Amino acid sequence: MKDILRAIQESAKFTLSIFDGALQIEGRILSPAETEAAGLTSSMIATQMMGKKEQRGFASLQSRIAGRDFADLEEGLIEDLIKAMGTIRPESLTKMEESQDRLLIQIVKRASSDEGKTWERLHLVSGVDQQDADQGRLWVGMITKEDRGSILALALSGHEAAVTRLEMFRNGS
Repeated sequence: MKDILRAIQESAKFTLSIFDGALQIEGRILSPAETEAAGLTSSMIATQMMGKKEQRGFASLQSRIAGRDFADLEEGLIEDLIKAMGTIRPESLTKMEESQDRLLIQIVKRASSDEGKTWERLHLVSGVDQQDADQGRLWVGMITKEDRGSILALALSGHEAAVTRLEMFRNGS
């Protein structure tokens, strides 16, 4: 039983190189409940970003561009996308980033600067004034957009059941 429990415990963690390989981090995947909450939060923020009319139009645009490269889109469709983006309120984007920051702070647990040979506790903090290299504290705002996306993708993986439950919730089933 110990081997099975160890395997399960290890599957709850991931490692990732960030800052162009200068640092390797270890994080944990999100629980199904956290995954659902993250999805609901994103959906609620997206809903706040635009009115009902714009939501329907954006859904239509989304279906028209699904699976296509940007270079292959018609000029009229690109113009429609630009108009749709104009309906997004900046404060909603800030809320989405703050939500991602909270997730990153929960997810990342430790880091290595020697390719995983030794590990130290890493605390991501929400304020630049909270940073302290001696205490292993790094402002979450320093993580690049690309690294943020990779961390969140890894943390959200492994819980397809949560995604299915979220879809059923959204569809009212």
